[in-house]
Amino acid sequence: GKAVCFFSPLHAPSCFHMHLLSIFFLVLLLLYSSSSFRMFSRPMTWPQHLHFRLLSSKRTGWLHTPSESSSESSSKPDTTTPPFKVTHSISNPVYVKSIGTQRILVSSHTLTVPLTSSNKQEGPLDDSSPLNCPLTVHSTVLDLLPPSTSSSEVINYLNSPAWTSLERSSKYVSLFSQAGSPPIKSILYLQGGPGFPSPRIGVSLGVEGDSSWASKALSEGFNRIVLMDQRGTGHSSPVTSQTLQLKFGDDVKKKGEYLRFFRATEIVEDAEAFRDVLNGGGRWGAVLGQSF
Repeated sequence: GKAVCFFSPLHAPSCFHMHLLSIFFLVLLLLYSSSSFRMFSRPMTWPQHLHFRLLSSKRTGWLHTPSESSSESSSKPDTTTPPFKVTHSISNPVYVKSIGTQRILVSSHTLTVPLTSSNKQEGPLDDSSPLNCPLTVHSTVLDLLPPSTSSSEVINYLNSPAWTSLERSSKYVSLFSQAGSPPIKSILYLQGGPGFPSPRIGVSLGVEGDSSWASKALSEGFNRIVLMDQRGTGHSSPVTSQTLQLKFGDDVKKKGEYLRFFRATEIVEDAEAFRDVLNGGGRWGAVLGQSF
């Protein structure tokens, strides 16, 4: 039979319009029941929907503005700490040792380094904890001066009373990195131990003629020798039964924790610190040691 519309022709739409109206309400019903218009799986009224969408867009979507982001981030306190800064100083006056036609500048360098490599990003350290105390690491550095360089001028410049120990180290680095200076080809010497410092010039290490490996190296192309007192030895921060007793008393556990950071891993970290300040991060020309 024929489809019949139960509406007055004067007031009701046609059957075609009724179908369109039914489809429209069906789509609205589906949208209303979808998750995008629900909050925590509970139907909301239209004002609630509008309020929720505005809040969501303000936090994560298309209404978010850079000014809101900057205001939110600026309100958060800055809890980051500056990284630990290794300091480099030359405390003792430098001197020149003349051997035949060669002139060797002898200087004493000290770095302040963290006890552990993991402390490098934890800011300034102090003696309140066995794992939070900076150390000093010492090296004697021998530099072969170029023939055209005046020994007296170098000594007077670096030993000027106007410089602090930190400033003297900065002037030293600048002196050997200025334009026209020969490229640095250095040797790092690691004593190896157990517990001994690096050799001392004129005492346990000669640089005259063919008296040692050092004199041979300086005559065969190397122009810098770094004699590092490994941590705990020589002029570096000492580790003895007396220093451990003063620092930790009778606490054997803390002594053991402290001594764990005087092994090869930390010695390599100290050598890398010297490579950064002396060679500008450049490679060593050679390394003499048991392991590196």
